[in-house]
Amino acid sequence: MNWLESMGIILLGLAGLLLVFGVGEVLRTGAFVMAAERTAGEVREYRVVDQSIPFTDPESGRRYYPYVVFSVDGVEHRFAADRGTTTPRYRIGEEVAVAYNPERVNDARIDTIPGVWGRALVLFLTSGVFALSGGLPYYRMRRARRLVHSET
Repeated sequence: MNWLESMGIILLGLAGLLLVFGVGEVLRTGAFVMAAERTAGEVREYRVVDQSIPFTDPESGRRYYPYVVFSVDGVEHRFAADRGTTTPRYRIGEEVAVAYNPERVNDARIDTIPGVWGRALVLFLTSGVFALSGGLPYYRMRRARRLVHSET
């Protein structure tokens, strides 16, 4: 076994691990979606996080996480989106759709595909990248080995 084949096995293992986490996230998010109530919320402010790398453009690492306020039965609740963007996606005061778990009102998300399914999508897409980058070299090495053995 050469290093390329070994690297393929490692990447396929990582793809499998990410796939397991992705399936878990899909199940968790699916349960959230099935139980969720929908309402309107309002973007009140942003939490700005600087994740820039030293010696690069400071703007490139800045992420904006909106704080959303919504009401349930006259009680105001507030949450920060768990996905940030490189520029503010919403205006302060803008109304957004909110999905929340009525059993745990603090479990709320902006009701968009990335807002609800974002983590699962990232896990599945990353798993696919690892599977392709590990599976193709592994397959080619195994195929080449079979061809060499069949010729001898």
